[in-house]
Amino acid sequence: MYFFLILGILLILGGRFLTYKGRREENKIFMKQFEHEKTRSDTKKMGLIANEKNIMYKKILFSFIIGCFLELILMVTTIVLFCENNELCILTGGIVFLIAAVNQLVFLLKYNLSLKYSSFLIESNTRKLLNYGNIVISVGFLSMAIAVAASYIN
Repeated sequence: MYFFLILGILLILGGRFLTYKGRREENKIFMKQFEHEKTRSDTKKMGLIANEKNIMYKKILFSFIIGCFLELILMVTTIVLFCENNELCILTGGIVFLIAAVNQLVFLLKYNLSLKYSSFLIESNTRKLLNYGNIVISVGFLSMAIAVAASYIN
């Protein structure tokens, strides 16, 4: 159990580092192409363009939002149950990590679709760095879910 817990934490931190490096490179490329830093409105424009050109993007965005709400509801449930029933707390905690892993992959798909339809050209190495970072984070969340499941079994 502790092995998967530590592995999950290390994977999440490593994935965050990879995505940080990828975002930094992405901002440099964006600066060269558009001569200003990438802002939140630029990201929204990329999403709106993808939304107009691909119906699947809207479904992915909707499932991402639902996943975020499920995570929030289950986290609150876990905190409330922590005071009363230990087994239910462990179970909902594992489900939170499982939903977080799936949600990270849905976010990755949403990001790649928005890049596909935008005028922003990103280098493949930078895109790979961002994708690998998000996949590593997702595997880290899965590892945490396995650690919680192992503690539930014991």
